[in-house]
Order: sequence, then C-alpha cells, then structure tokens
Amino acid sequence: MIDAEAAVQEGAPQLHSEVPHNLNAYIPYGDKNATEEAIRKAEVVITHTIRIPRTINSPIEPRAAIGQYEPATGDFTLWATSQSPHNHRLLLAFAILGVPITRSA
Repeated sequence: MIDAEAAVQEGAPQLHSEVPHNLNAYIPYGDKNATEEAIRKAEVVITHTIRIPRTINSPIEPRAAIGQYEPATGDFTLWATSQSPHNHRLLLAFAILGVPITRSA
C-alpha cells in the first residue's frame, strides 16, 4: 500500500528528482494562526485520519476553451471542458488576468 504521509517524510525514497520530498503541490489557504487558535479554544476537537484511494484526472472530452471579454460591462466568460472549473476561475482571475476573483462568476 502507498502511504502518502510516509512519502513526504525525511529520508523517503524520491520518485522524481525535480519534485523535492515527493510533494507536488502545497497550497495554503486561510489564516493558520487564527485556525490553530480556534482549535485550541474549541470545546470539542475531533481528530480523524481519512484515507482516500489514489485517483487520477483522466478527461475524455477534448481539451478546448474559448473566452470572451465584454468591455461594456467588464465581464469575462470562459467556456471550457474541465473537471475543475473553480481552479480555472481562481488561476485565470487572480494569477493571469490580475482581477479580483469576486469579479468572476
């Protein structure tokens, strides 16, 4: 059985030299200190490890997209075949177009 937690520990065998510590992505969200403080103050804290089987994203639809910008309203529209539309929205709005994610729907 593959153990994801063991794979990122110091001394674990490296699968690919260009992926240090076998960690392909680390995306922190929220306020870590505020979260830890809320957990410390909680009346009840439940800790449970949930194991999810290995999965892979294998789209069967074509990889195509078309976008439109409407200058009169400032609206952006993207039609895309995707299993992760929220990731596209975040990356396009924030990282590429440089607009607040609240401007996209």
